[in-house]
Amino acid sequence: MEKGSDVTGFVLMAGAGSRLRGIFPNIPKPLVPVDGVPMGIRVIRQMRDAGISRIIVNLHHDAGTIREGISRALPSGIEILWSYEDIVMGTGGGILHAKPFFQESDILVVATCDILTGYDLGKGILAHRTSGERISLVLSPSGPESESGRIATTQNEGVAFPPFDSVAGDVPHFFTGIHLINPDVFSGLGENLAPPFSIVELYREYLGKGGFIRAQVTSEPWLDLGTEDGYRHRESFLEELRQGSGRRER
Repeated sequence: MEKGSDVTGFVLMAGAGSRLRGIFPNIPKPLVPVDGVPMGIRVIRQMRDAGISRIIVNLHHDAGTIREGISRALPSGIEILWSYEDIVMGTGGGILHAKPFFQESDILVVATCDILTGYDLGKGILAHRTSGERISLVLSPSGPESESGRIATTQNEGVAFPPFDSVAGDVPHFFTGIHLINPDVFSGLGENLAPPFSIVELYREYLGKGGFIRAQVTSEPWLDLGTEDGYRHRESFLEELRQGSGRRER
């Protein structure tokens, strides 16, 4: 992907991280170490490797601690824009709150801070741009049981939310937490919603107005680090990623 200011990243870090408190009661989730690197920094690195140099981070819980920790470990050449939320706004509310930071960009790439994946984000951005669609979500045919039944692909390579229509060809998939969005789609969306609300509510509204959301289906492995069970599998997963990378390079 060509480097440039037309793509802005957004890493979601405002959540409380309560699912990891049993292991890390005093460390905010974005700063939890994964092979010696804060998990939030791993996602920022993935964006940097895809050519994204301008990244928004939203903050609420432990905002000062997270900002200090991310700033200390930040890769060179990255500009961080901090979007503070005085109240919990949810993924949808938080993204709309940060619109002034990305509304001039061609593409907004949103990712959660607690997902590890072998997905090639640079190729995904190119595929989104080439498709001409305004929203693409990265889905996988496999994932944690806790995420089953939340999203599906349609016969025309679109995305559907429950209730699904299996007769029409909806096939349940798993959402990897990666969104590729043309920011102009947010115009007029969410005007009647009060925070906190999910990005899914905005997507439902968009689909209800006749919009289309494209499914980018990947077979690359991914892991939700935001749960205790997922975190305990991190070492074996990282080894799987390293082995997969080696196979692709040969």
